[in-house]
Amino acid sequence: GASAVYPSRKVHALRPAGIAGRGNRRATLCGLKRAPSGRAFVPSSTDTVCQTCSAIARRRPSARPLRPSSDLAAYRFQLDAIAVRLARAGEKAWDEAPGMLFELLAAA
Repeated sequence: GASAVYPSRKVHALRPAGIAGRGNRRATLCGLKRAPSGRAFVPSSTDTVCQTCSAIARRRPSARPLRPSSDLAAYRFQLDAIAVRLARAGEKAWDEAPGMLFELLAAA
């Protein structure tokens, strides 16, 4: 996955989806907000890497590669939200899908 690095701070793993906030900061696996570094996150037991992020990344590796792009992260967040809404809609999913597709296309 992607990582966030700050001088003299620990390296954190970015979540695969989420909307960037002020300063291009996104949520990390441990819950902090950090800007992407552009480098991949590698779980480690060293003091320079967040141990919570490492533990989560080891237990639940990302199903898809992470990219540090804020736009891509925001779009993945929207796709995940639509997938949840469709799953909860049950038999009504086919009726609601066109409206959800319109929302996704409008956001692109």
